[in-house]
Amino acid sequence: MIVGCEEARGGGRLRSELPFAGASVIDYQARQAAAAGAKYIVILVERLPAALVAAIDRLKRDGLRVEVARSVTDAADHIHPDERLLLMADGVIVDHDTLDRMVVEPSPTVLTIADRADTQHWERIDATHRWAGLAMLDGALLRRTVEMLGEWDLQSTLLRRAVQAGAAALDAEAEGADPLLYIIDEDRTAQAIERAHAERVVLDASGWPDARLFAPVARLLAPEALMRGVHGTVLRGVGLGLTVVGLPLAVFGWFFLAALAAVLGGLVDSVGRHADGLSLGTRRHWPLWQRARLSLLAALLAIVPARLVEQGGGWGHGVVAAATLGAMLSLALQRRMGPRPPAWTADAEALLLLFAPCALIGQPGIGLALAALYAFASLIAAQWRAVRAAAARPRG
Repeated sequence: MIVGCEEARGGGRLRSELPFAGASVIDYQARQAAAAGAKYIVILVERLPAALVAAIDRLKRDGLRVEVARSVTDAADHIHPDERLLLMADGVIVDHDTLDRMVVEPSPTVLTIADRADTQHWERIDATHRWAGLAMLDGALLRRTVEMLGEWDLQSTLLRRAVQAGAAALDAEAEGADPLLYIIDEDRTAQAIERAHAERVVLDASGWPDARLFAPVARLLAPEALMRGVHGTVLRGVGLGLTVVGLPLAVFGWFFLAALAAVLGGLVDSVGRHADGLSLGTRRHWPLWQRARLSLLAALLAIVPARLVEQGGGWGHGVVAAATLGAMLSLALQRRMGPRPPAWTADAEALLLLFAPCALIGQPGIGLALAALYAFASLIAAQWRAVRAAAARPRG
């Protein structure tokens, strides 16, 4: 259950409708709860401004089960007494690791931080601890609290009842933990938190260019794009468009510009993926984006030797390109079926980065040959690792 009743600093808007990660605070909280395993989300609000209605509509369009409760009694009616209840406080944003630690705790448990000068804005629990905005409770405790609540604030009263019932305390700052805990109560706070969270977004990289070159840039640009209303899907579309632009450039023999357009397309695609990751957007279409981009890169690799043959370069270029594609397909199968290959192994972006300098100095044929050698070396390394992993398995 997410509470969304408090007004933001300065008045006029609720904390829950403040912009965050390309949408709103309530968007992010609901998607984060769903990613942590919540089967459905109850949002407790006293009023429904247009921004909040739009956020709820977005969540429902993306397949999340969202129920709106206009009163504490209505909220209790949506929760079965035997159900576990994750309570997220008004305007609270936490990192994914802290939330994951919380949801595996038994009920009742409250997330705590130490009482000190920089935590005075968090609600006090006792003389030494403050509440960090998350609690694992159950429907029965919620219903008992609602029965005695009257006009009291549900969030604070529910917290007090949980503490009185002997709730365990989970220290957010326990040894080894590195939490990000914030209460968003104004636009300026939201922007600072977006940048901090962008540094924590970790996505599976397609290869070393994505991990080492694109991702650091994407972490810087993704929050800026979201603040300006540019969503991940738009950026991924632009990245795909840049890759498409590379195809006619290759047809006209401008190989360096074609490779450059495809590399820039990969960078923009990475920014789009990080924007989606930061905003917790739906990922069900990600495989389609990846397949579309790989298909275009394969087409680019086919066009280059065909153009070189047309220019009198010999059929050997076509054989080299076909061998490279075959090696990359085998490597892709090896990645899916066997252990993870070494980090240096080739992917489409890496081959482009190897080909581009050769094309720049007017030697695209040498670039194709180097790409083929890199692809085969990567395949051999991946297969060797798979053989060693198989030999290390205990025999029954």
